[in-house]
Amino acid sequence: GKSTAAECPDHSTGNDIVSGCKCNAGYFGAVTAKIGAPFYDGGCTAWGCSPGTGSQCQSCVEQSKRSQADHCATCNEGFYIDEPGCKAMAADQKCGGATCAKSCEGDKCGFKCAGSLFGQEECARDCKGLQCGSQCIGGNCASACQGRECGYTCQGTECARQCDGDRCGSHCSGEKGSEGHCAYQCKGRQCGLHCIGAMCAAECSGERCAYRCQGSHEDVGSCGTKCKGLECAYRCEGSSCAELCDGERCGFGCTSGSGNSQTCAKQCKGEECGASCVGGICAAGCQGRKCAYQCSGVNGEQQACGSECIGVLCAAKCTGAECAKGCKGDFCGKECSGTSSAKSHCAAGCVGRRCAAKCKGAYCAAGCQGVGCANGCEGDHCDDGCTGDHCSKGATPSSTCQEALDGNPNLCGLKSSFKDEVIFAGEDAKDVCCSKTDCPAGYELVDGACEKPKCKGKLVEGCYLTDYTQCDNTYIKYETEYIQCGVSGPNCLSDAVCSIAE
Repeated sequence: GKSTAAECPDHSTGNDIVSGCKCNAGYFGAVTAKIGAPFYDGGCTAWGCSPGTGSQCQSCVEQSKRSQADHCATCNEGFYIDEPGCKAMAADQKCGGATCAKSCEGDKCGFKCAGSLFGQEECARDCKGLQCGSQCIGGNCASACQGRECGYTCQGTECARQCDGDRCGSHCSGEKGSEGHCAYQCKGRQCGLHCIGAMCAAECSGERCAYRCQGSHEDVGSCGTKCKGLECAYRCEGSSCAELCDGERCGFGCTSGSGNSQTCAKQCKGEECGASCVGGICAAGCQGRKCAYQCSGVNGEQQACGSECIGVLCAAKCTGAECAKGCKGDFCGKECSGTSSAKSHCAAGCVGRRCAAKCKGAYCAAGCQGVGCANGCEGDHCDDGCTGDHCSKGATPSSTCQEALDGNPNLCGLKSSFKDEVIFAGEDAKDVCCSKTDCPAGYELVDGACEKPKCKGKLVEGCYLTDYTQCDNTYIKYETEYIQCGVSGPNCLSDAVCSIAE
């Protein structure tokens, strides 16, 4: 008669021994088919676990969840879970356990509290204090904490999530979790500053939140996405970090890596958002005067950084076969550099007075719309289908901005000028050569004119670096801006230079 293959032995699964058997979760070993009863060698043995004292388990995880011998569920006093065993607390560690220090109040309450790095432990969750939950370990440790540096260097998939504090979750690490949401939706000037995790500090709010976040450890790499702040996710690392960010320089210099998704700072909004970004589609669809400026898309398959951007100089001097393609702005895509291949369409279809001027590429500037839009382009077909007066690559200008400025040094007033620009017949020199928005350092744009700002307070050295809650109506210059010190914490003012009050 027809023989039937022997079934898999106890604690293993599979169709039969011949097809192969695999040990169940919580068991280890191997099953190998052989001729003759019982038709297999080996077997599956349960991972054992013996509760005891000290570093031994206080209790064990259920059999089906064990991954090795002595896989602990809880630890004895003085020890905390460090998957899969127990580890002694440090001398300055306050507590260990899934919910220890939860909702505690005090400057350092829950400091170094420890649950399990991989679980959903909540030590120091909802804590309130200057450094509460700092250096905690646990899936949700220090989440929703409130304090200037609460959850500062926490470790856990969602540690310091929704924290509220100037530097809360600043150096959090969620990289060992599958999602990596540490400091997610944090609120604070520098919250999530150097976080690590796929979506760490995503949707954060603060001038420099997620500043140099690293999401590249995960396939998703969305750290700092949808952040809001002056320089949020500035120079972030991750496939789509800083995507949809909102801030003057958000996503500036972001790096997407070399994966399939290379969309850092895509659709960002801000003066220079996504400028100097690196990634196939980085800063595409951005909105801002110089957004995607000098972006590089050469690492991606599409090479379309800054494409469809909107802004006077958006994606100008970009690099990539289709960078700045379809951009809108007077100088958008200007001097873009495509490739020598027939696919080189950088700034093609752009709309703006000099968009795509001096571009390099076979079809760069093809189909552009605007006065002089393809002027000076380099490529066999670079001005094909262009529309607008003097749009062809060989159009001859009537004069230059340098000549106009030499003849009238006050042509632009205090606003910056475009000295290397050319002027075609019928164009107004001031309209072509002068910026409509750029004021020199120490001035700000007021009703279309550059004016000296009124000093808003007294400048004092070191206020931000000490305790800003102790000073009142005082200001310091911090990196690119002024900070007001007061009971509510730092308050960004303007980039304008004020004279130091006596």
